[in-house]
Amino acid sequence: MAKRFIVLVEGLSPADERRFLDFIDQNNLSWWHRFENVWFLVNRDKAISSKEINQFLRDLKSSVRGIAYEVQPASWAGFGQAEEIEELFAWLKREPWKRAKEAPKESGS
Repeated sequence: MAKRFIVLVEGLSPADERRFLDFIDQNNLSWWHRFENVWFLVNRDKAISSKEINQFLRDLKSSVRGIAYEVQPASWAGFGQAEEIEELFAWLKREPWKRAKEAPKESGS
């Protein structure tokens, strides 16, 4: 069963971000990173925990603040500019994140 994580981290330098991406690759994680300081991760192969992700980020440098959540998604919904919306959320639609059903459109009177 896939494990899903939401990671919030601030203070990563470009070099720290590259090291985090190396960690992600080494642990065979799928990832989505479209908002500054927010990472969605999916792990299908290797047992990894939020504690291990958190420890890696803590070891990068002392000025980084962050938290790693393991989540069982119930649903999600998002928004963005019309011209970017499909590309923005394509990964979330492909990966095992359930999407909230679209609300019915209201008709005018």
